[in-house]
Amino acid sequence: MAEDETRPSGNRVDPNTASDVRVTPPKNDWRPFNGAFLGGALGAFLVILLIRKFWWPACVTCAAPPPPIAESPCDSVIAPAPEVVVALTGGTTFEHEIHDCQRLVLATWTEGSDTPSLSFGPLVGIFPLDEAMALRDPSDFAGGRTVATIFNWGGFRFEDEPIVYAPLGIAPGWSCLWLRHDDDTGWQAAIQPADTGCATLSDTTHVVWNLDVEPDTFALAEMVAPVGMDSIRMVPPEPQIPAETTDDPYPPTARWGWDEGTHSHYIGIRCGRKWCSIGQHLFDVRDHESSPNPRLAIPGWYDEEHLAVAGPDGQLIPGPWATIRPTQTAFDIRYATPDDRQSHYRNPEGATVAEILIDYSDPAELGDYVSKWGIDIASDPDTTFIWLTLDGDGGATAEYRRVRDEPGTDTKAVPQNNTLHAAIGAVRWRWMDTDQKQWVSCDEKSCCDIGS
Repeated sequence: MAEDETRPSGNRVDPNTASDVRVTPPKNDWRPFNGAFLGGALGAFLVILLIRKFWWPACVTCAAPPPPIAESPCDSVIAPAPEVVVALTGGTTFEHEIHDCQRLVLATWTEGSDTPSLSFGPLVGIFPLDEAMALRDPSDFAGGRTVATIFNWGGFRFEDEPIVYAPLGIAPGWSCLWLRHDDDTGWQAAIQPADTGCATLSDTTHVVWNLDVEPDTFALAEMVAPVGMDSIRMVPPEPQIPAETTDDPYPPTARWGWDEGTHSHYIGIRCGRKWCSIGQHLFDVRDHESSPNPRLAIPGWYDEEHLAVAGPDGQLIPGPWATIRPTQTAFDIRYATPDDRQSHYRNPEGATVAEILIDYSDPAELGDYVSKWGIDIASDPDTTFIWLTLDGDGGATAEYRRVRDEPGTDTKAVPQNNTLHAAIGAVRWRWMDTDQKQWVSCDEKSCCDIGS
């Protein structure tokens, strides 16, 4: 192209005389450094900022990615960094009984076998979102919302062994659990991979609602008054504990469940003033634990899992099914005054806070848990009590007892000093790749790590 063809059409000049000609721009020429233009551009920029700040919805896709997590924080005695807590829960508090972490069990079927072989798969944690746990009405879930963060650490080699948990579609790394409710279709759920914190997400355009939801059938009328309160003064629930009201027995927790029919996991989580179980199509909810107090039959207060035992090659394999649940006294202490809670937990003689029940057919299935927990293999069903004593200096001791009021096997108890306790009385298994321990409530503001 000739040089003159590159110039604007209104300013064409003869290249032979260009040096002698002053080129005058058209009257309406756009000048990027014109003062009027700069002022207008600045004004438009400020208007956009104001609209973005006060009217436009919060940006989701441009949110900073969540921080990397090297190990499971919900089973570590080391407090996670504040930015990790925010990414996982959407809040600022982190309580071990609220979340749940387990190595999910994989089922492998072989031709001619009636039952699958079971092995441990990815370590997966589920962390309820604070805001979602405070909701009360199904209408709060209309259109869909995130209710929990899910993090998949992978196999025993962690990031070097990424594993998708196929029955629920849980990819390695970050995912979000979504719930929605419609008066016509009822409850629906989805698990979607995420690259940002789940609490910030609201766009359901690409959410695939492919998981079934089974809301509980508990009768609230049977749960309006706690039992076993002979020695404890009852007071109205404290307002800073959102889930603890006399007409609302559902804790703000999440738990992994196990469907014996499909040999796969499902999720249990608070959903308004209900407990919802979420799983693959046509999954079956496991029978709830029987208890004199119907509140204790709600899965969010107790925890179940396959105990990890050593296999023939030394690798951990799924062993007997085990349940840990709060005792009636530990559960009802939620309704006592702070002073009475202190005197109860700091009783010099201690108190029972939890009980362990194990379903096994051969004592050999228990491995070294027989000696660690003082399990009475002659009793049927076997129950082991956790007996806890707090001293006046912030320390604690614990025992595993075969008989509630008789000395048992000494073990460690390490209080975790939380500033708020949203689920006083709740207990949970503490997953470790080398051992099984327990989290139990040990006073009104903290839980204790139990186990040697």
